[in-house]
Amino acid sequence: MLKSPDFRLFALGQTFSNTGTWIQKVAQDWLALELSHGNGTVLGITTALQFLPLLLLGPYGGVLVDRHFTRRILLASQTVMAVLALIPALLVATGTARLDALYVLALALGLTMVVEKPALQAFIGESVAPGELVSALAFNSAVLNLARMVGPALAGPSSSSSARVPPSSPTPSPTWP
Repeated sequence: MLKSPDFRLFALGQTFSNTGTWIQKVAQDWLALELSHGNGTVLGITTALQFLPLLLLGPYGGVLVDRHFTRRILLASQTVMAVLALIPALLVATGTARLDALYVLALALGLTMVVEKPALQAFIGESVAPGELVSALAFNSAVLNLARMVGPALAGPSSSSSARVPPSSPTPSPTWP
């Protein structure tokens, strides 16, 4: 499996990409908490916008990937995800970060993952010999789980040590009976 140059490059890129995606998700959720002054409902909405599109539209993403060139879909989705990671940083740096923009970015990330995740799985099958597919899928799962641990571990200290977001407009907290 690691004999394949395509798979080696893919595995290395996925290690960094998945770690960065988890850093992005944690930072985005942290920013939602900062902007909402700790409102858990806002955090839940942000997280739902990140993950619900994949849950609801994932099968359609798979159909789309099956009908188009996998490598192009991967390049496009990775580029979109990189841009979506930079936008919140620019909004925070310019002091223009707002919850509505964060919601749009979270939804855009979720929608991008609808095609990115099936394309990743398809590309693994295209980049290794049939006899190595099980090992390649297991290796990819290990990379995903490693990124799931390392990404948030790296995001936490960097998020907590960064400058606090200046409040753009106070968000009213929901009142509970």
